[in-house]
Amino acid sequence: IQTHPIKTGIIGEAIEKKSIQNISNNYSYPGCNGQVDIDTSLPVVCVPVIHENEVIAAFQVLNTRGIQGLSTQMKARLLPVDFEILDYFAKQLAQCLSLIHI
Repeated sequence: IQTHPIKTGIIGEAIEKKSIQNISNNYSYPGCNGQVDIDTSLPVVCVPVIHENEVIAAFQVLNTRGIQGLSTQMKARLLPVDFEILDYFAKQLAQCLSLIHI
């Protein structure tokens, strides 16, 4: 098992800020770290999993919606409901992980 400092990569930003990070292109984003972040040029969303105000995990998903015509500086288009779904999933995952004491 490899370990990395908690602030490593885009996923580390999501953990540190305790907020969803929406990145249009990993390769052009200066905070990207190929050792911990998904290896893609597609838009990526990083989501912290929070239980009792502590980040216990994080996950990344590819955002394949709305990628046509994106420049490397633009945020990929996500609807508020997309963030709500990711937040709901993260809360459910936090609950499951807390039950198995991860």
